[in-house]
Amino acid sequence: MLGSLSALPGFAQVKDTLAYHKPLFDFDYDKPVFELDSSQLHNQNRFLRFIALSGYREGVEQVHGGWTNWEATVDQEHGTTRFYWINLSIQDILTNRFSPNIPYNHVILEVREPSKYRYDPSYGDKTDWMRKNAWCIELMLPYASSQDFSKTLNEQLAQAFQVKFSNKKRMVNSLVLVRTSQVDKLKSAGGPPVNGDKGVFRNTSVKWLGPLLDKAGMPPFSDESGYAGAVDMNLNIKDWTDLAALRKALQSYDLDLKEEPRMQDMVVITEIAQNK
Repeated sequence: MLGSLSALPGFAQVKDTLAYHKPLFDFDYDKPVFELDSSQLHNQNRFLRFIALSGYREGVEQVHGGWTNWEATVDQEHGTTRFYWINLSIQDILTNRFSPNIPYNHVILEVREPSKYRYDPSYGDKTDWMRKNAWCIELMLPYASSQDFSKTLNEQLAQAFQVKFSNKKRMVNSLVLVRTSQVDKLKSAGGPPVNGDKGVFRNTSVKWLGPLLDKAGMPPFSDESGYAGAVDMNLNIKDWTDLAALRKALQSYDLDLKEEPRMQDMVVITEIAQNK
């Protein structure tokens, strides 16, 4: 059995008409979207596979496989591995192929309508946006080939969404951390490590500024301070998007953040031009 809704002509364009509206009593996280007959369950040749995509499923919670936004189940008896993603934006589905929870500031959208790929607070209510733009995906592969699921899934997703996506080096506006003197005002006094919680750094790397800035949606971080030791800092920052306040706090430690272009690792999502 080889099924793929993504192979339908213009699937990405007609996605809104395929949104799932059936009652939820028939939904089960542990069951595949296609019911397999007895001959398929035997799967003796290990050829059984399919990919299915649908729109937002009302009332169904997203899955979290540990620290990822997808889940996988293995059926050794029938020789299959099933992967599934529920109620996610296109960007969240694609970027999770590289690293779980990759920051939005490390994604470049080369598309006509970015509002269909990722949510932004300026779009209004997030749930309303998800109902129109979120996706559910299920992939089943033979158990023996499950180690190849990433390549297979990427190919299917590229076809379904009519995009190319990959991890690339790009020159982008960045926040560059530098030292403004050689006086060491950073050396840690030791103690239990604290990685920047509420602006407090204790016995940890200055590089932890990066994840905090990523979470706030600031430009990508680049550490050019050259400081390799553990640091103690109390920045007392309430809003990590307030660059002026952050720079002022860093000055107490003879540090500064400059906005300059730097080469960064970015996930680039590019729409494939459609013939008109």
